[in-house]
Amino acid sequence: MSIVTDSGRMIAEQIHWARTPIGQLRGLIGRDFRLGEALLLPHCPQIHTAFLAYPIDVAFCSGSEQAGYRVLSIQTLTPWQVSRFVPGVTLAIEMRISSPLPSLEAGCVLILR
Repeated sequence: MSIVTDSGRMIAEQIHWARTPIGQLRGLIGRDFRLGEALLLPHCPQIHTAFLAYPIDVAFCSGSEQAGYRVLSIQTLTPWQVSRFVPGVTLAIEMRISSPLPSLEAGCVLILR
């Protein structure tokens, strides 16, 4: 499965889900994600980078898998930071820094396919 914009631009070539509370707490800790990979965290309006060895880009989105996810906020976090709380989030997308996420604008629609 991958993530593309509603205009067809590739954002992530491979996705991984963190659907459990433990999976969401762990996030990217101890994982060696490559560029082009993303971790998806459902209903996660705030994230942390404690114990993470590298900076990440995060997109906070609202919506659904069927209708697409509208970007509410994009944040770049270095290790040992906590993101701003973003109300209304139904999906957080974490990727290594230098991902395409920072080039997106709030309101952009992302599609899982």
